[in-house]
Amino acid sequence: MPMRQIGIIFSILFLISVLGVASDSVERVNKKSSLGSRGVSSTPTTTNASKASASSSTDGEKGNNTTEKEKMDSVTATEEAAAPSAKAIKKRGGPTESATNLFDDEKGLLAGLDYPELQVVPRASERLQMESQAERNSLISGYWPVQISSIALIMAGSMSSGKYKQEDPTERQKKENQFASQMGVLVGAMWLGGTYYLNHSLSYGKALSEIKKINGKDKKSSLLKERLSEEALERTAKVAGMIDTLSIWSNFFLALYINEHSKQGTPSYTGLAIGLSFLPMLIDNRMIENWNKHQEYKRKIYAPITRLDFMLDAQSQRLTPLLGMRWQF
Repeated sequence: MPMRQIGIIFSILFLISVLGVASDSVERVNKKSSLGSRGVSSTPTTTNASKASASSSTDGEKGNNTTEKEKMDSVTATEEAAAPSAKAIKKRGGPTESATNLFDDEKGLLAGLDYPELQVVPRASERLQMESQAERNSLISGYWPVQISSIALIMAGSMSSGKYKQEDPTERQKKENQFASQMGVLVGAMWLGGTYYLNHSLSYGKALSEIKKINGKDKKSSLLKERLSEEALERTAKVAGMIDTLSIWSNFFLALYINEHSKQGTPSYTGLAIGLSFLPMLIDNRMIENWNKHQEYKRKIYAPITRLDFMLDAQSQRLTPLLGMRWQF
């Protein structure tokens, strides 16, 4: 083969190889340029994605806040809707309020069991006030049975003066008759004046006016008022009981004495005085009745009765002494 042809072949092969290398370099440059354009475009995409995610998270928070707000609004609306029904129940005294009030009453009762003066109904101060009002509205004295008996004794003494059983009385008999009549009038008048004085000096109204001077609304002040009121009720009842007992027997024996030393006509004033002398015994004095009723109501709160008893022990089979307590209402 001539050298010229060999040179041509090598030249063609060289050109082919150069073109291949050039095409490879072009392809590489194109790939790099495409990758660069993709990188530039990916940055905004990422930014947009981050913005989108941020906006979605913000929207989510807003949504959560909106949801919580809606829940709070719904709870508030439910409470407001339930409030009228609760007020209606409270207004008509429904079972909820009754149960609460009952619990409060029982709690107050248990807290005050150590002071029966504060638990008794009516309290001593309330009874004192009621009786004071009754005294002002009544024209009859609280000692009216004693006063009627005393008036009968005065009449028997005054009507028997100078009336002798004997047709020709002695000086001693005249003196005995005069003494009997004078004593009847005197004792009857003393009972009338004494009961009138006691009815005003030991009245419920006077005791109540003294107790009202005590200020304070705490438990100690209330207890003080109730105990002083009880003392006023007890003091009045004791005085009334003593007056009734003394007047019964004094009027009775004086009426008998007048009847023994004077001649009685028709009607027999001494017989009337003897019968009416027991009037305070037949009719209960209201002052004594008030104190007895107050004591009765206070005992009904709780009345512990202790007694010594025996119990058969199951193990030793022996009688064991014990202290028993029974609550009586």
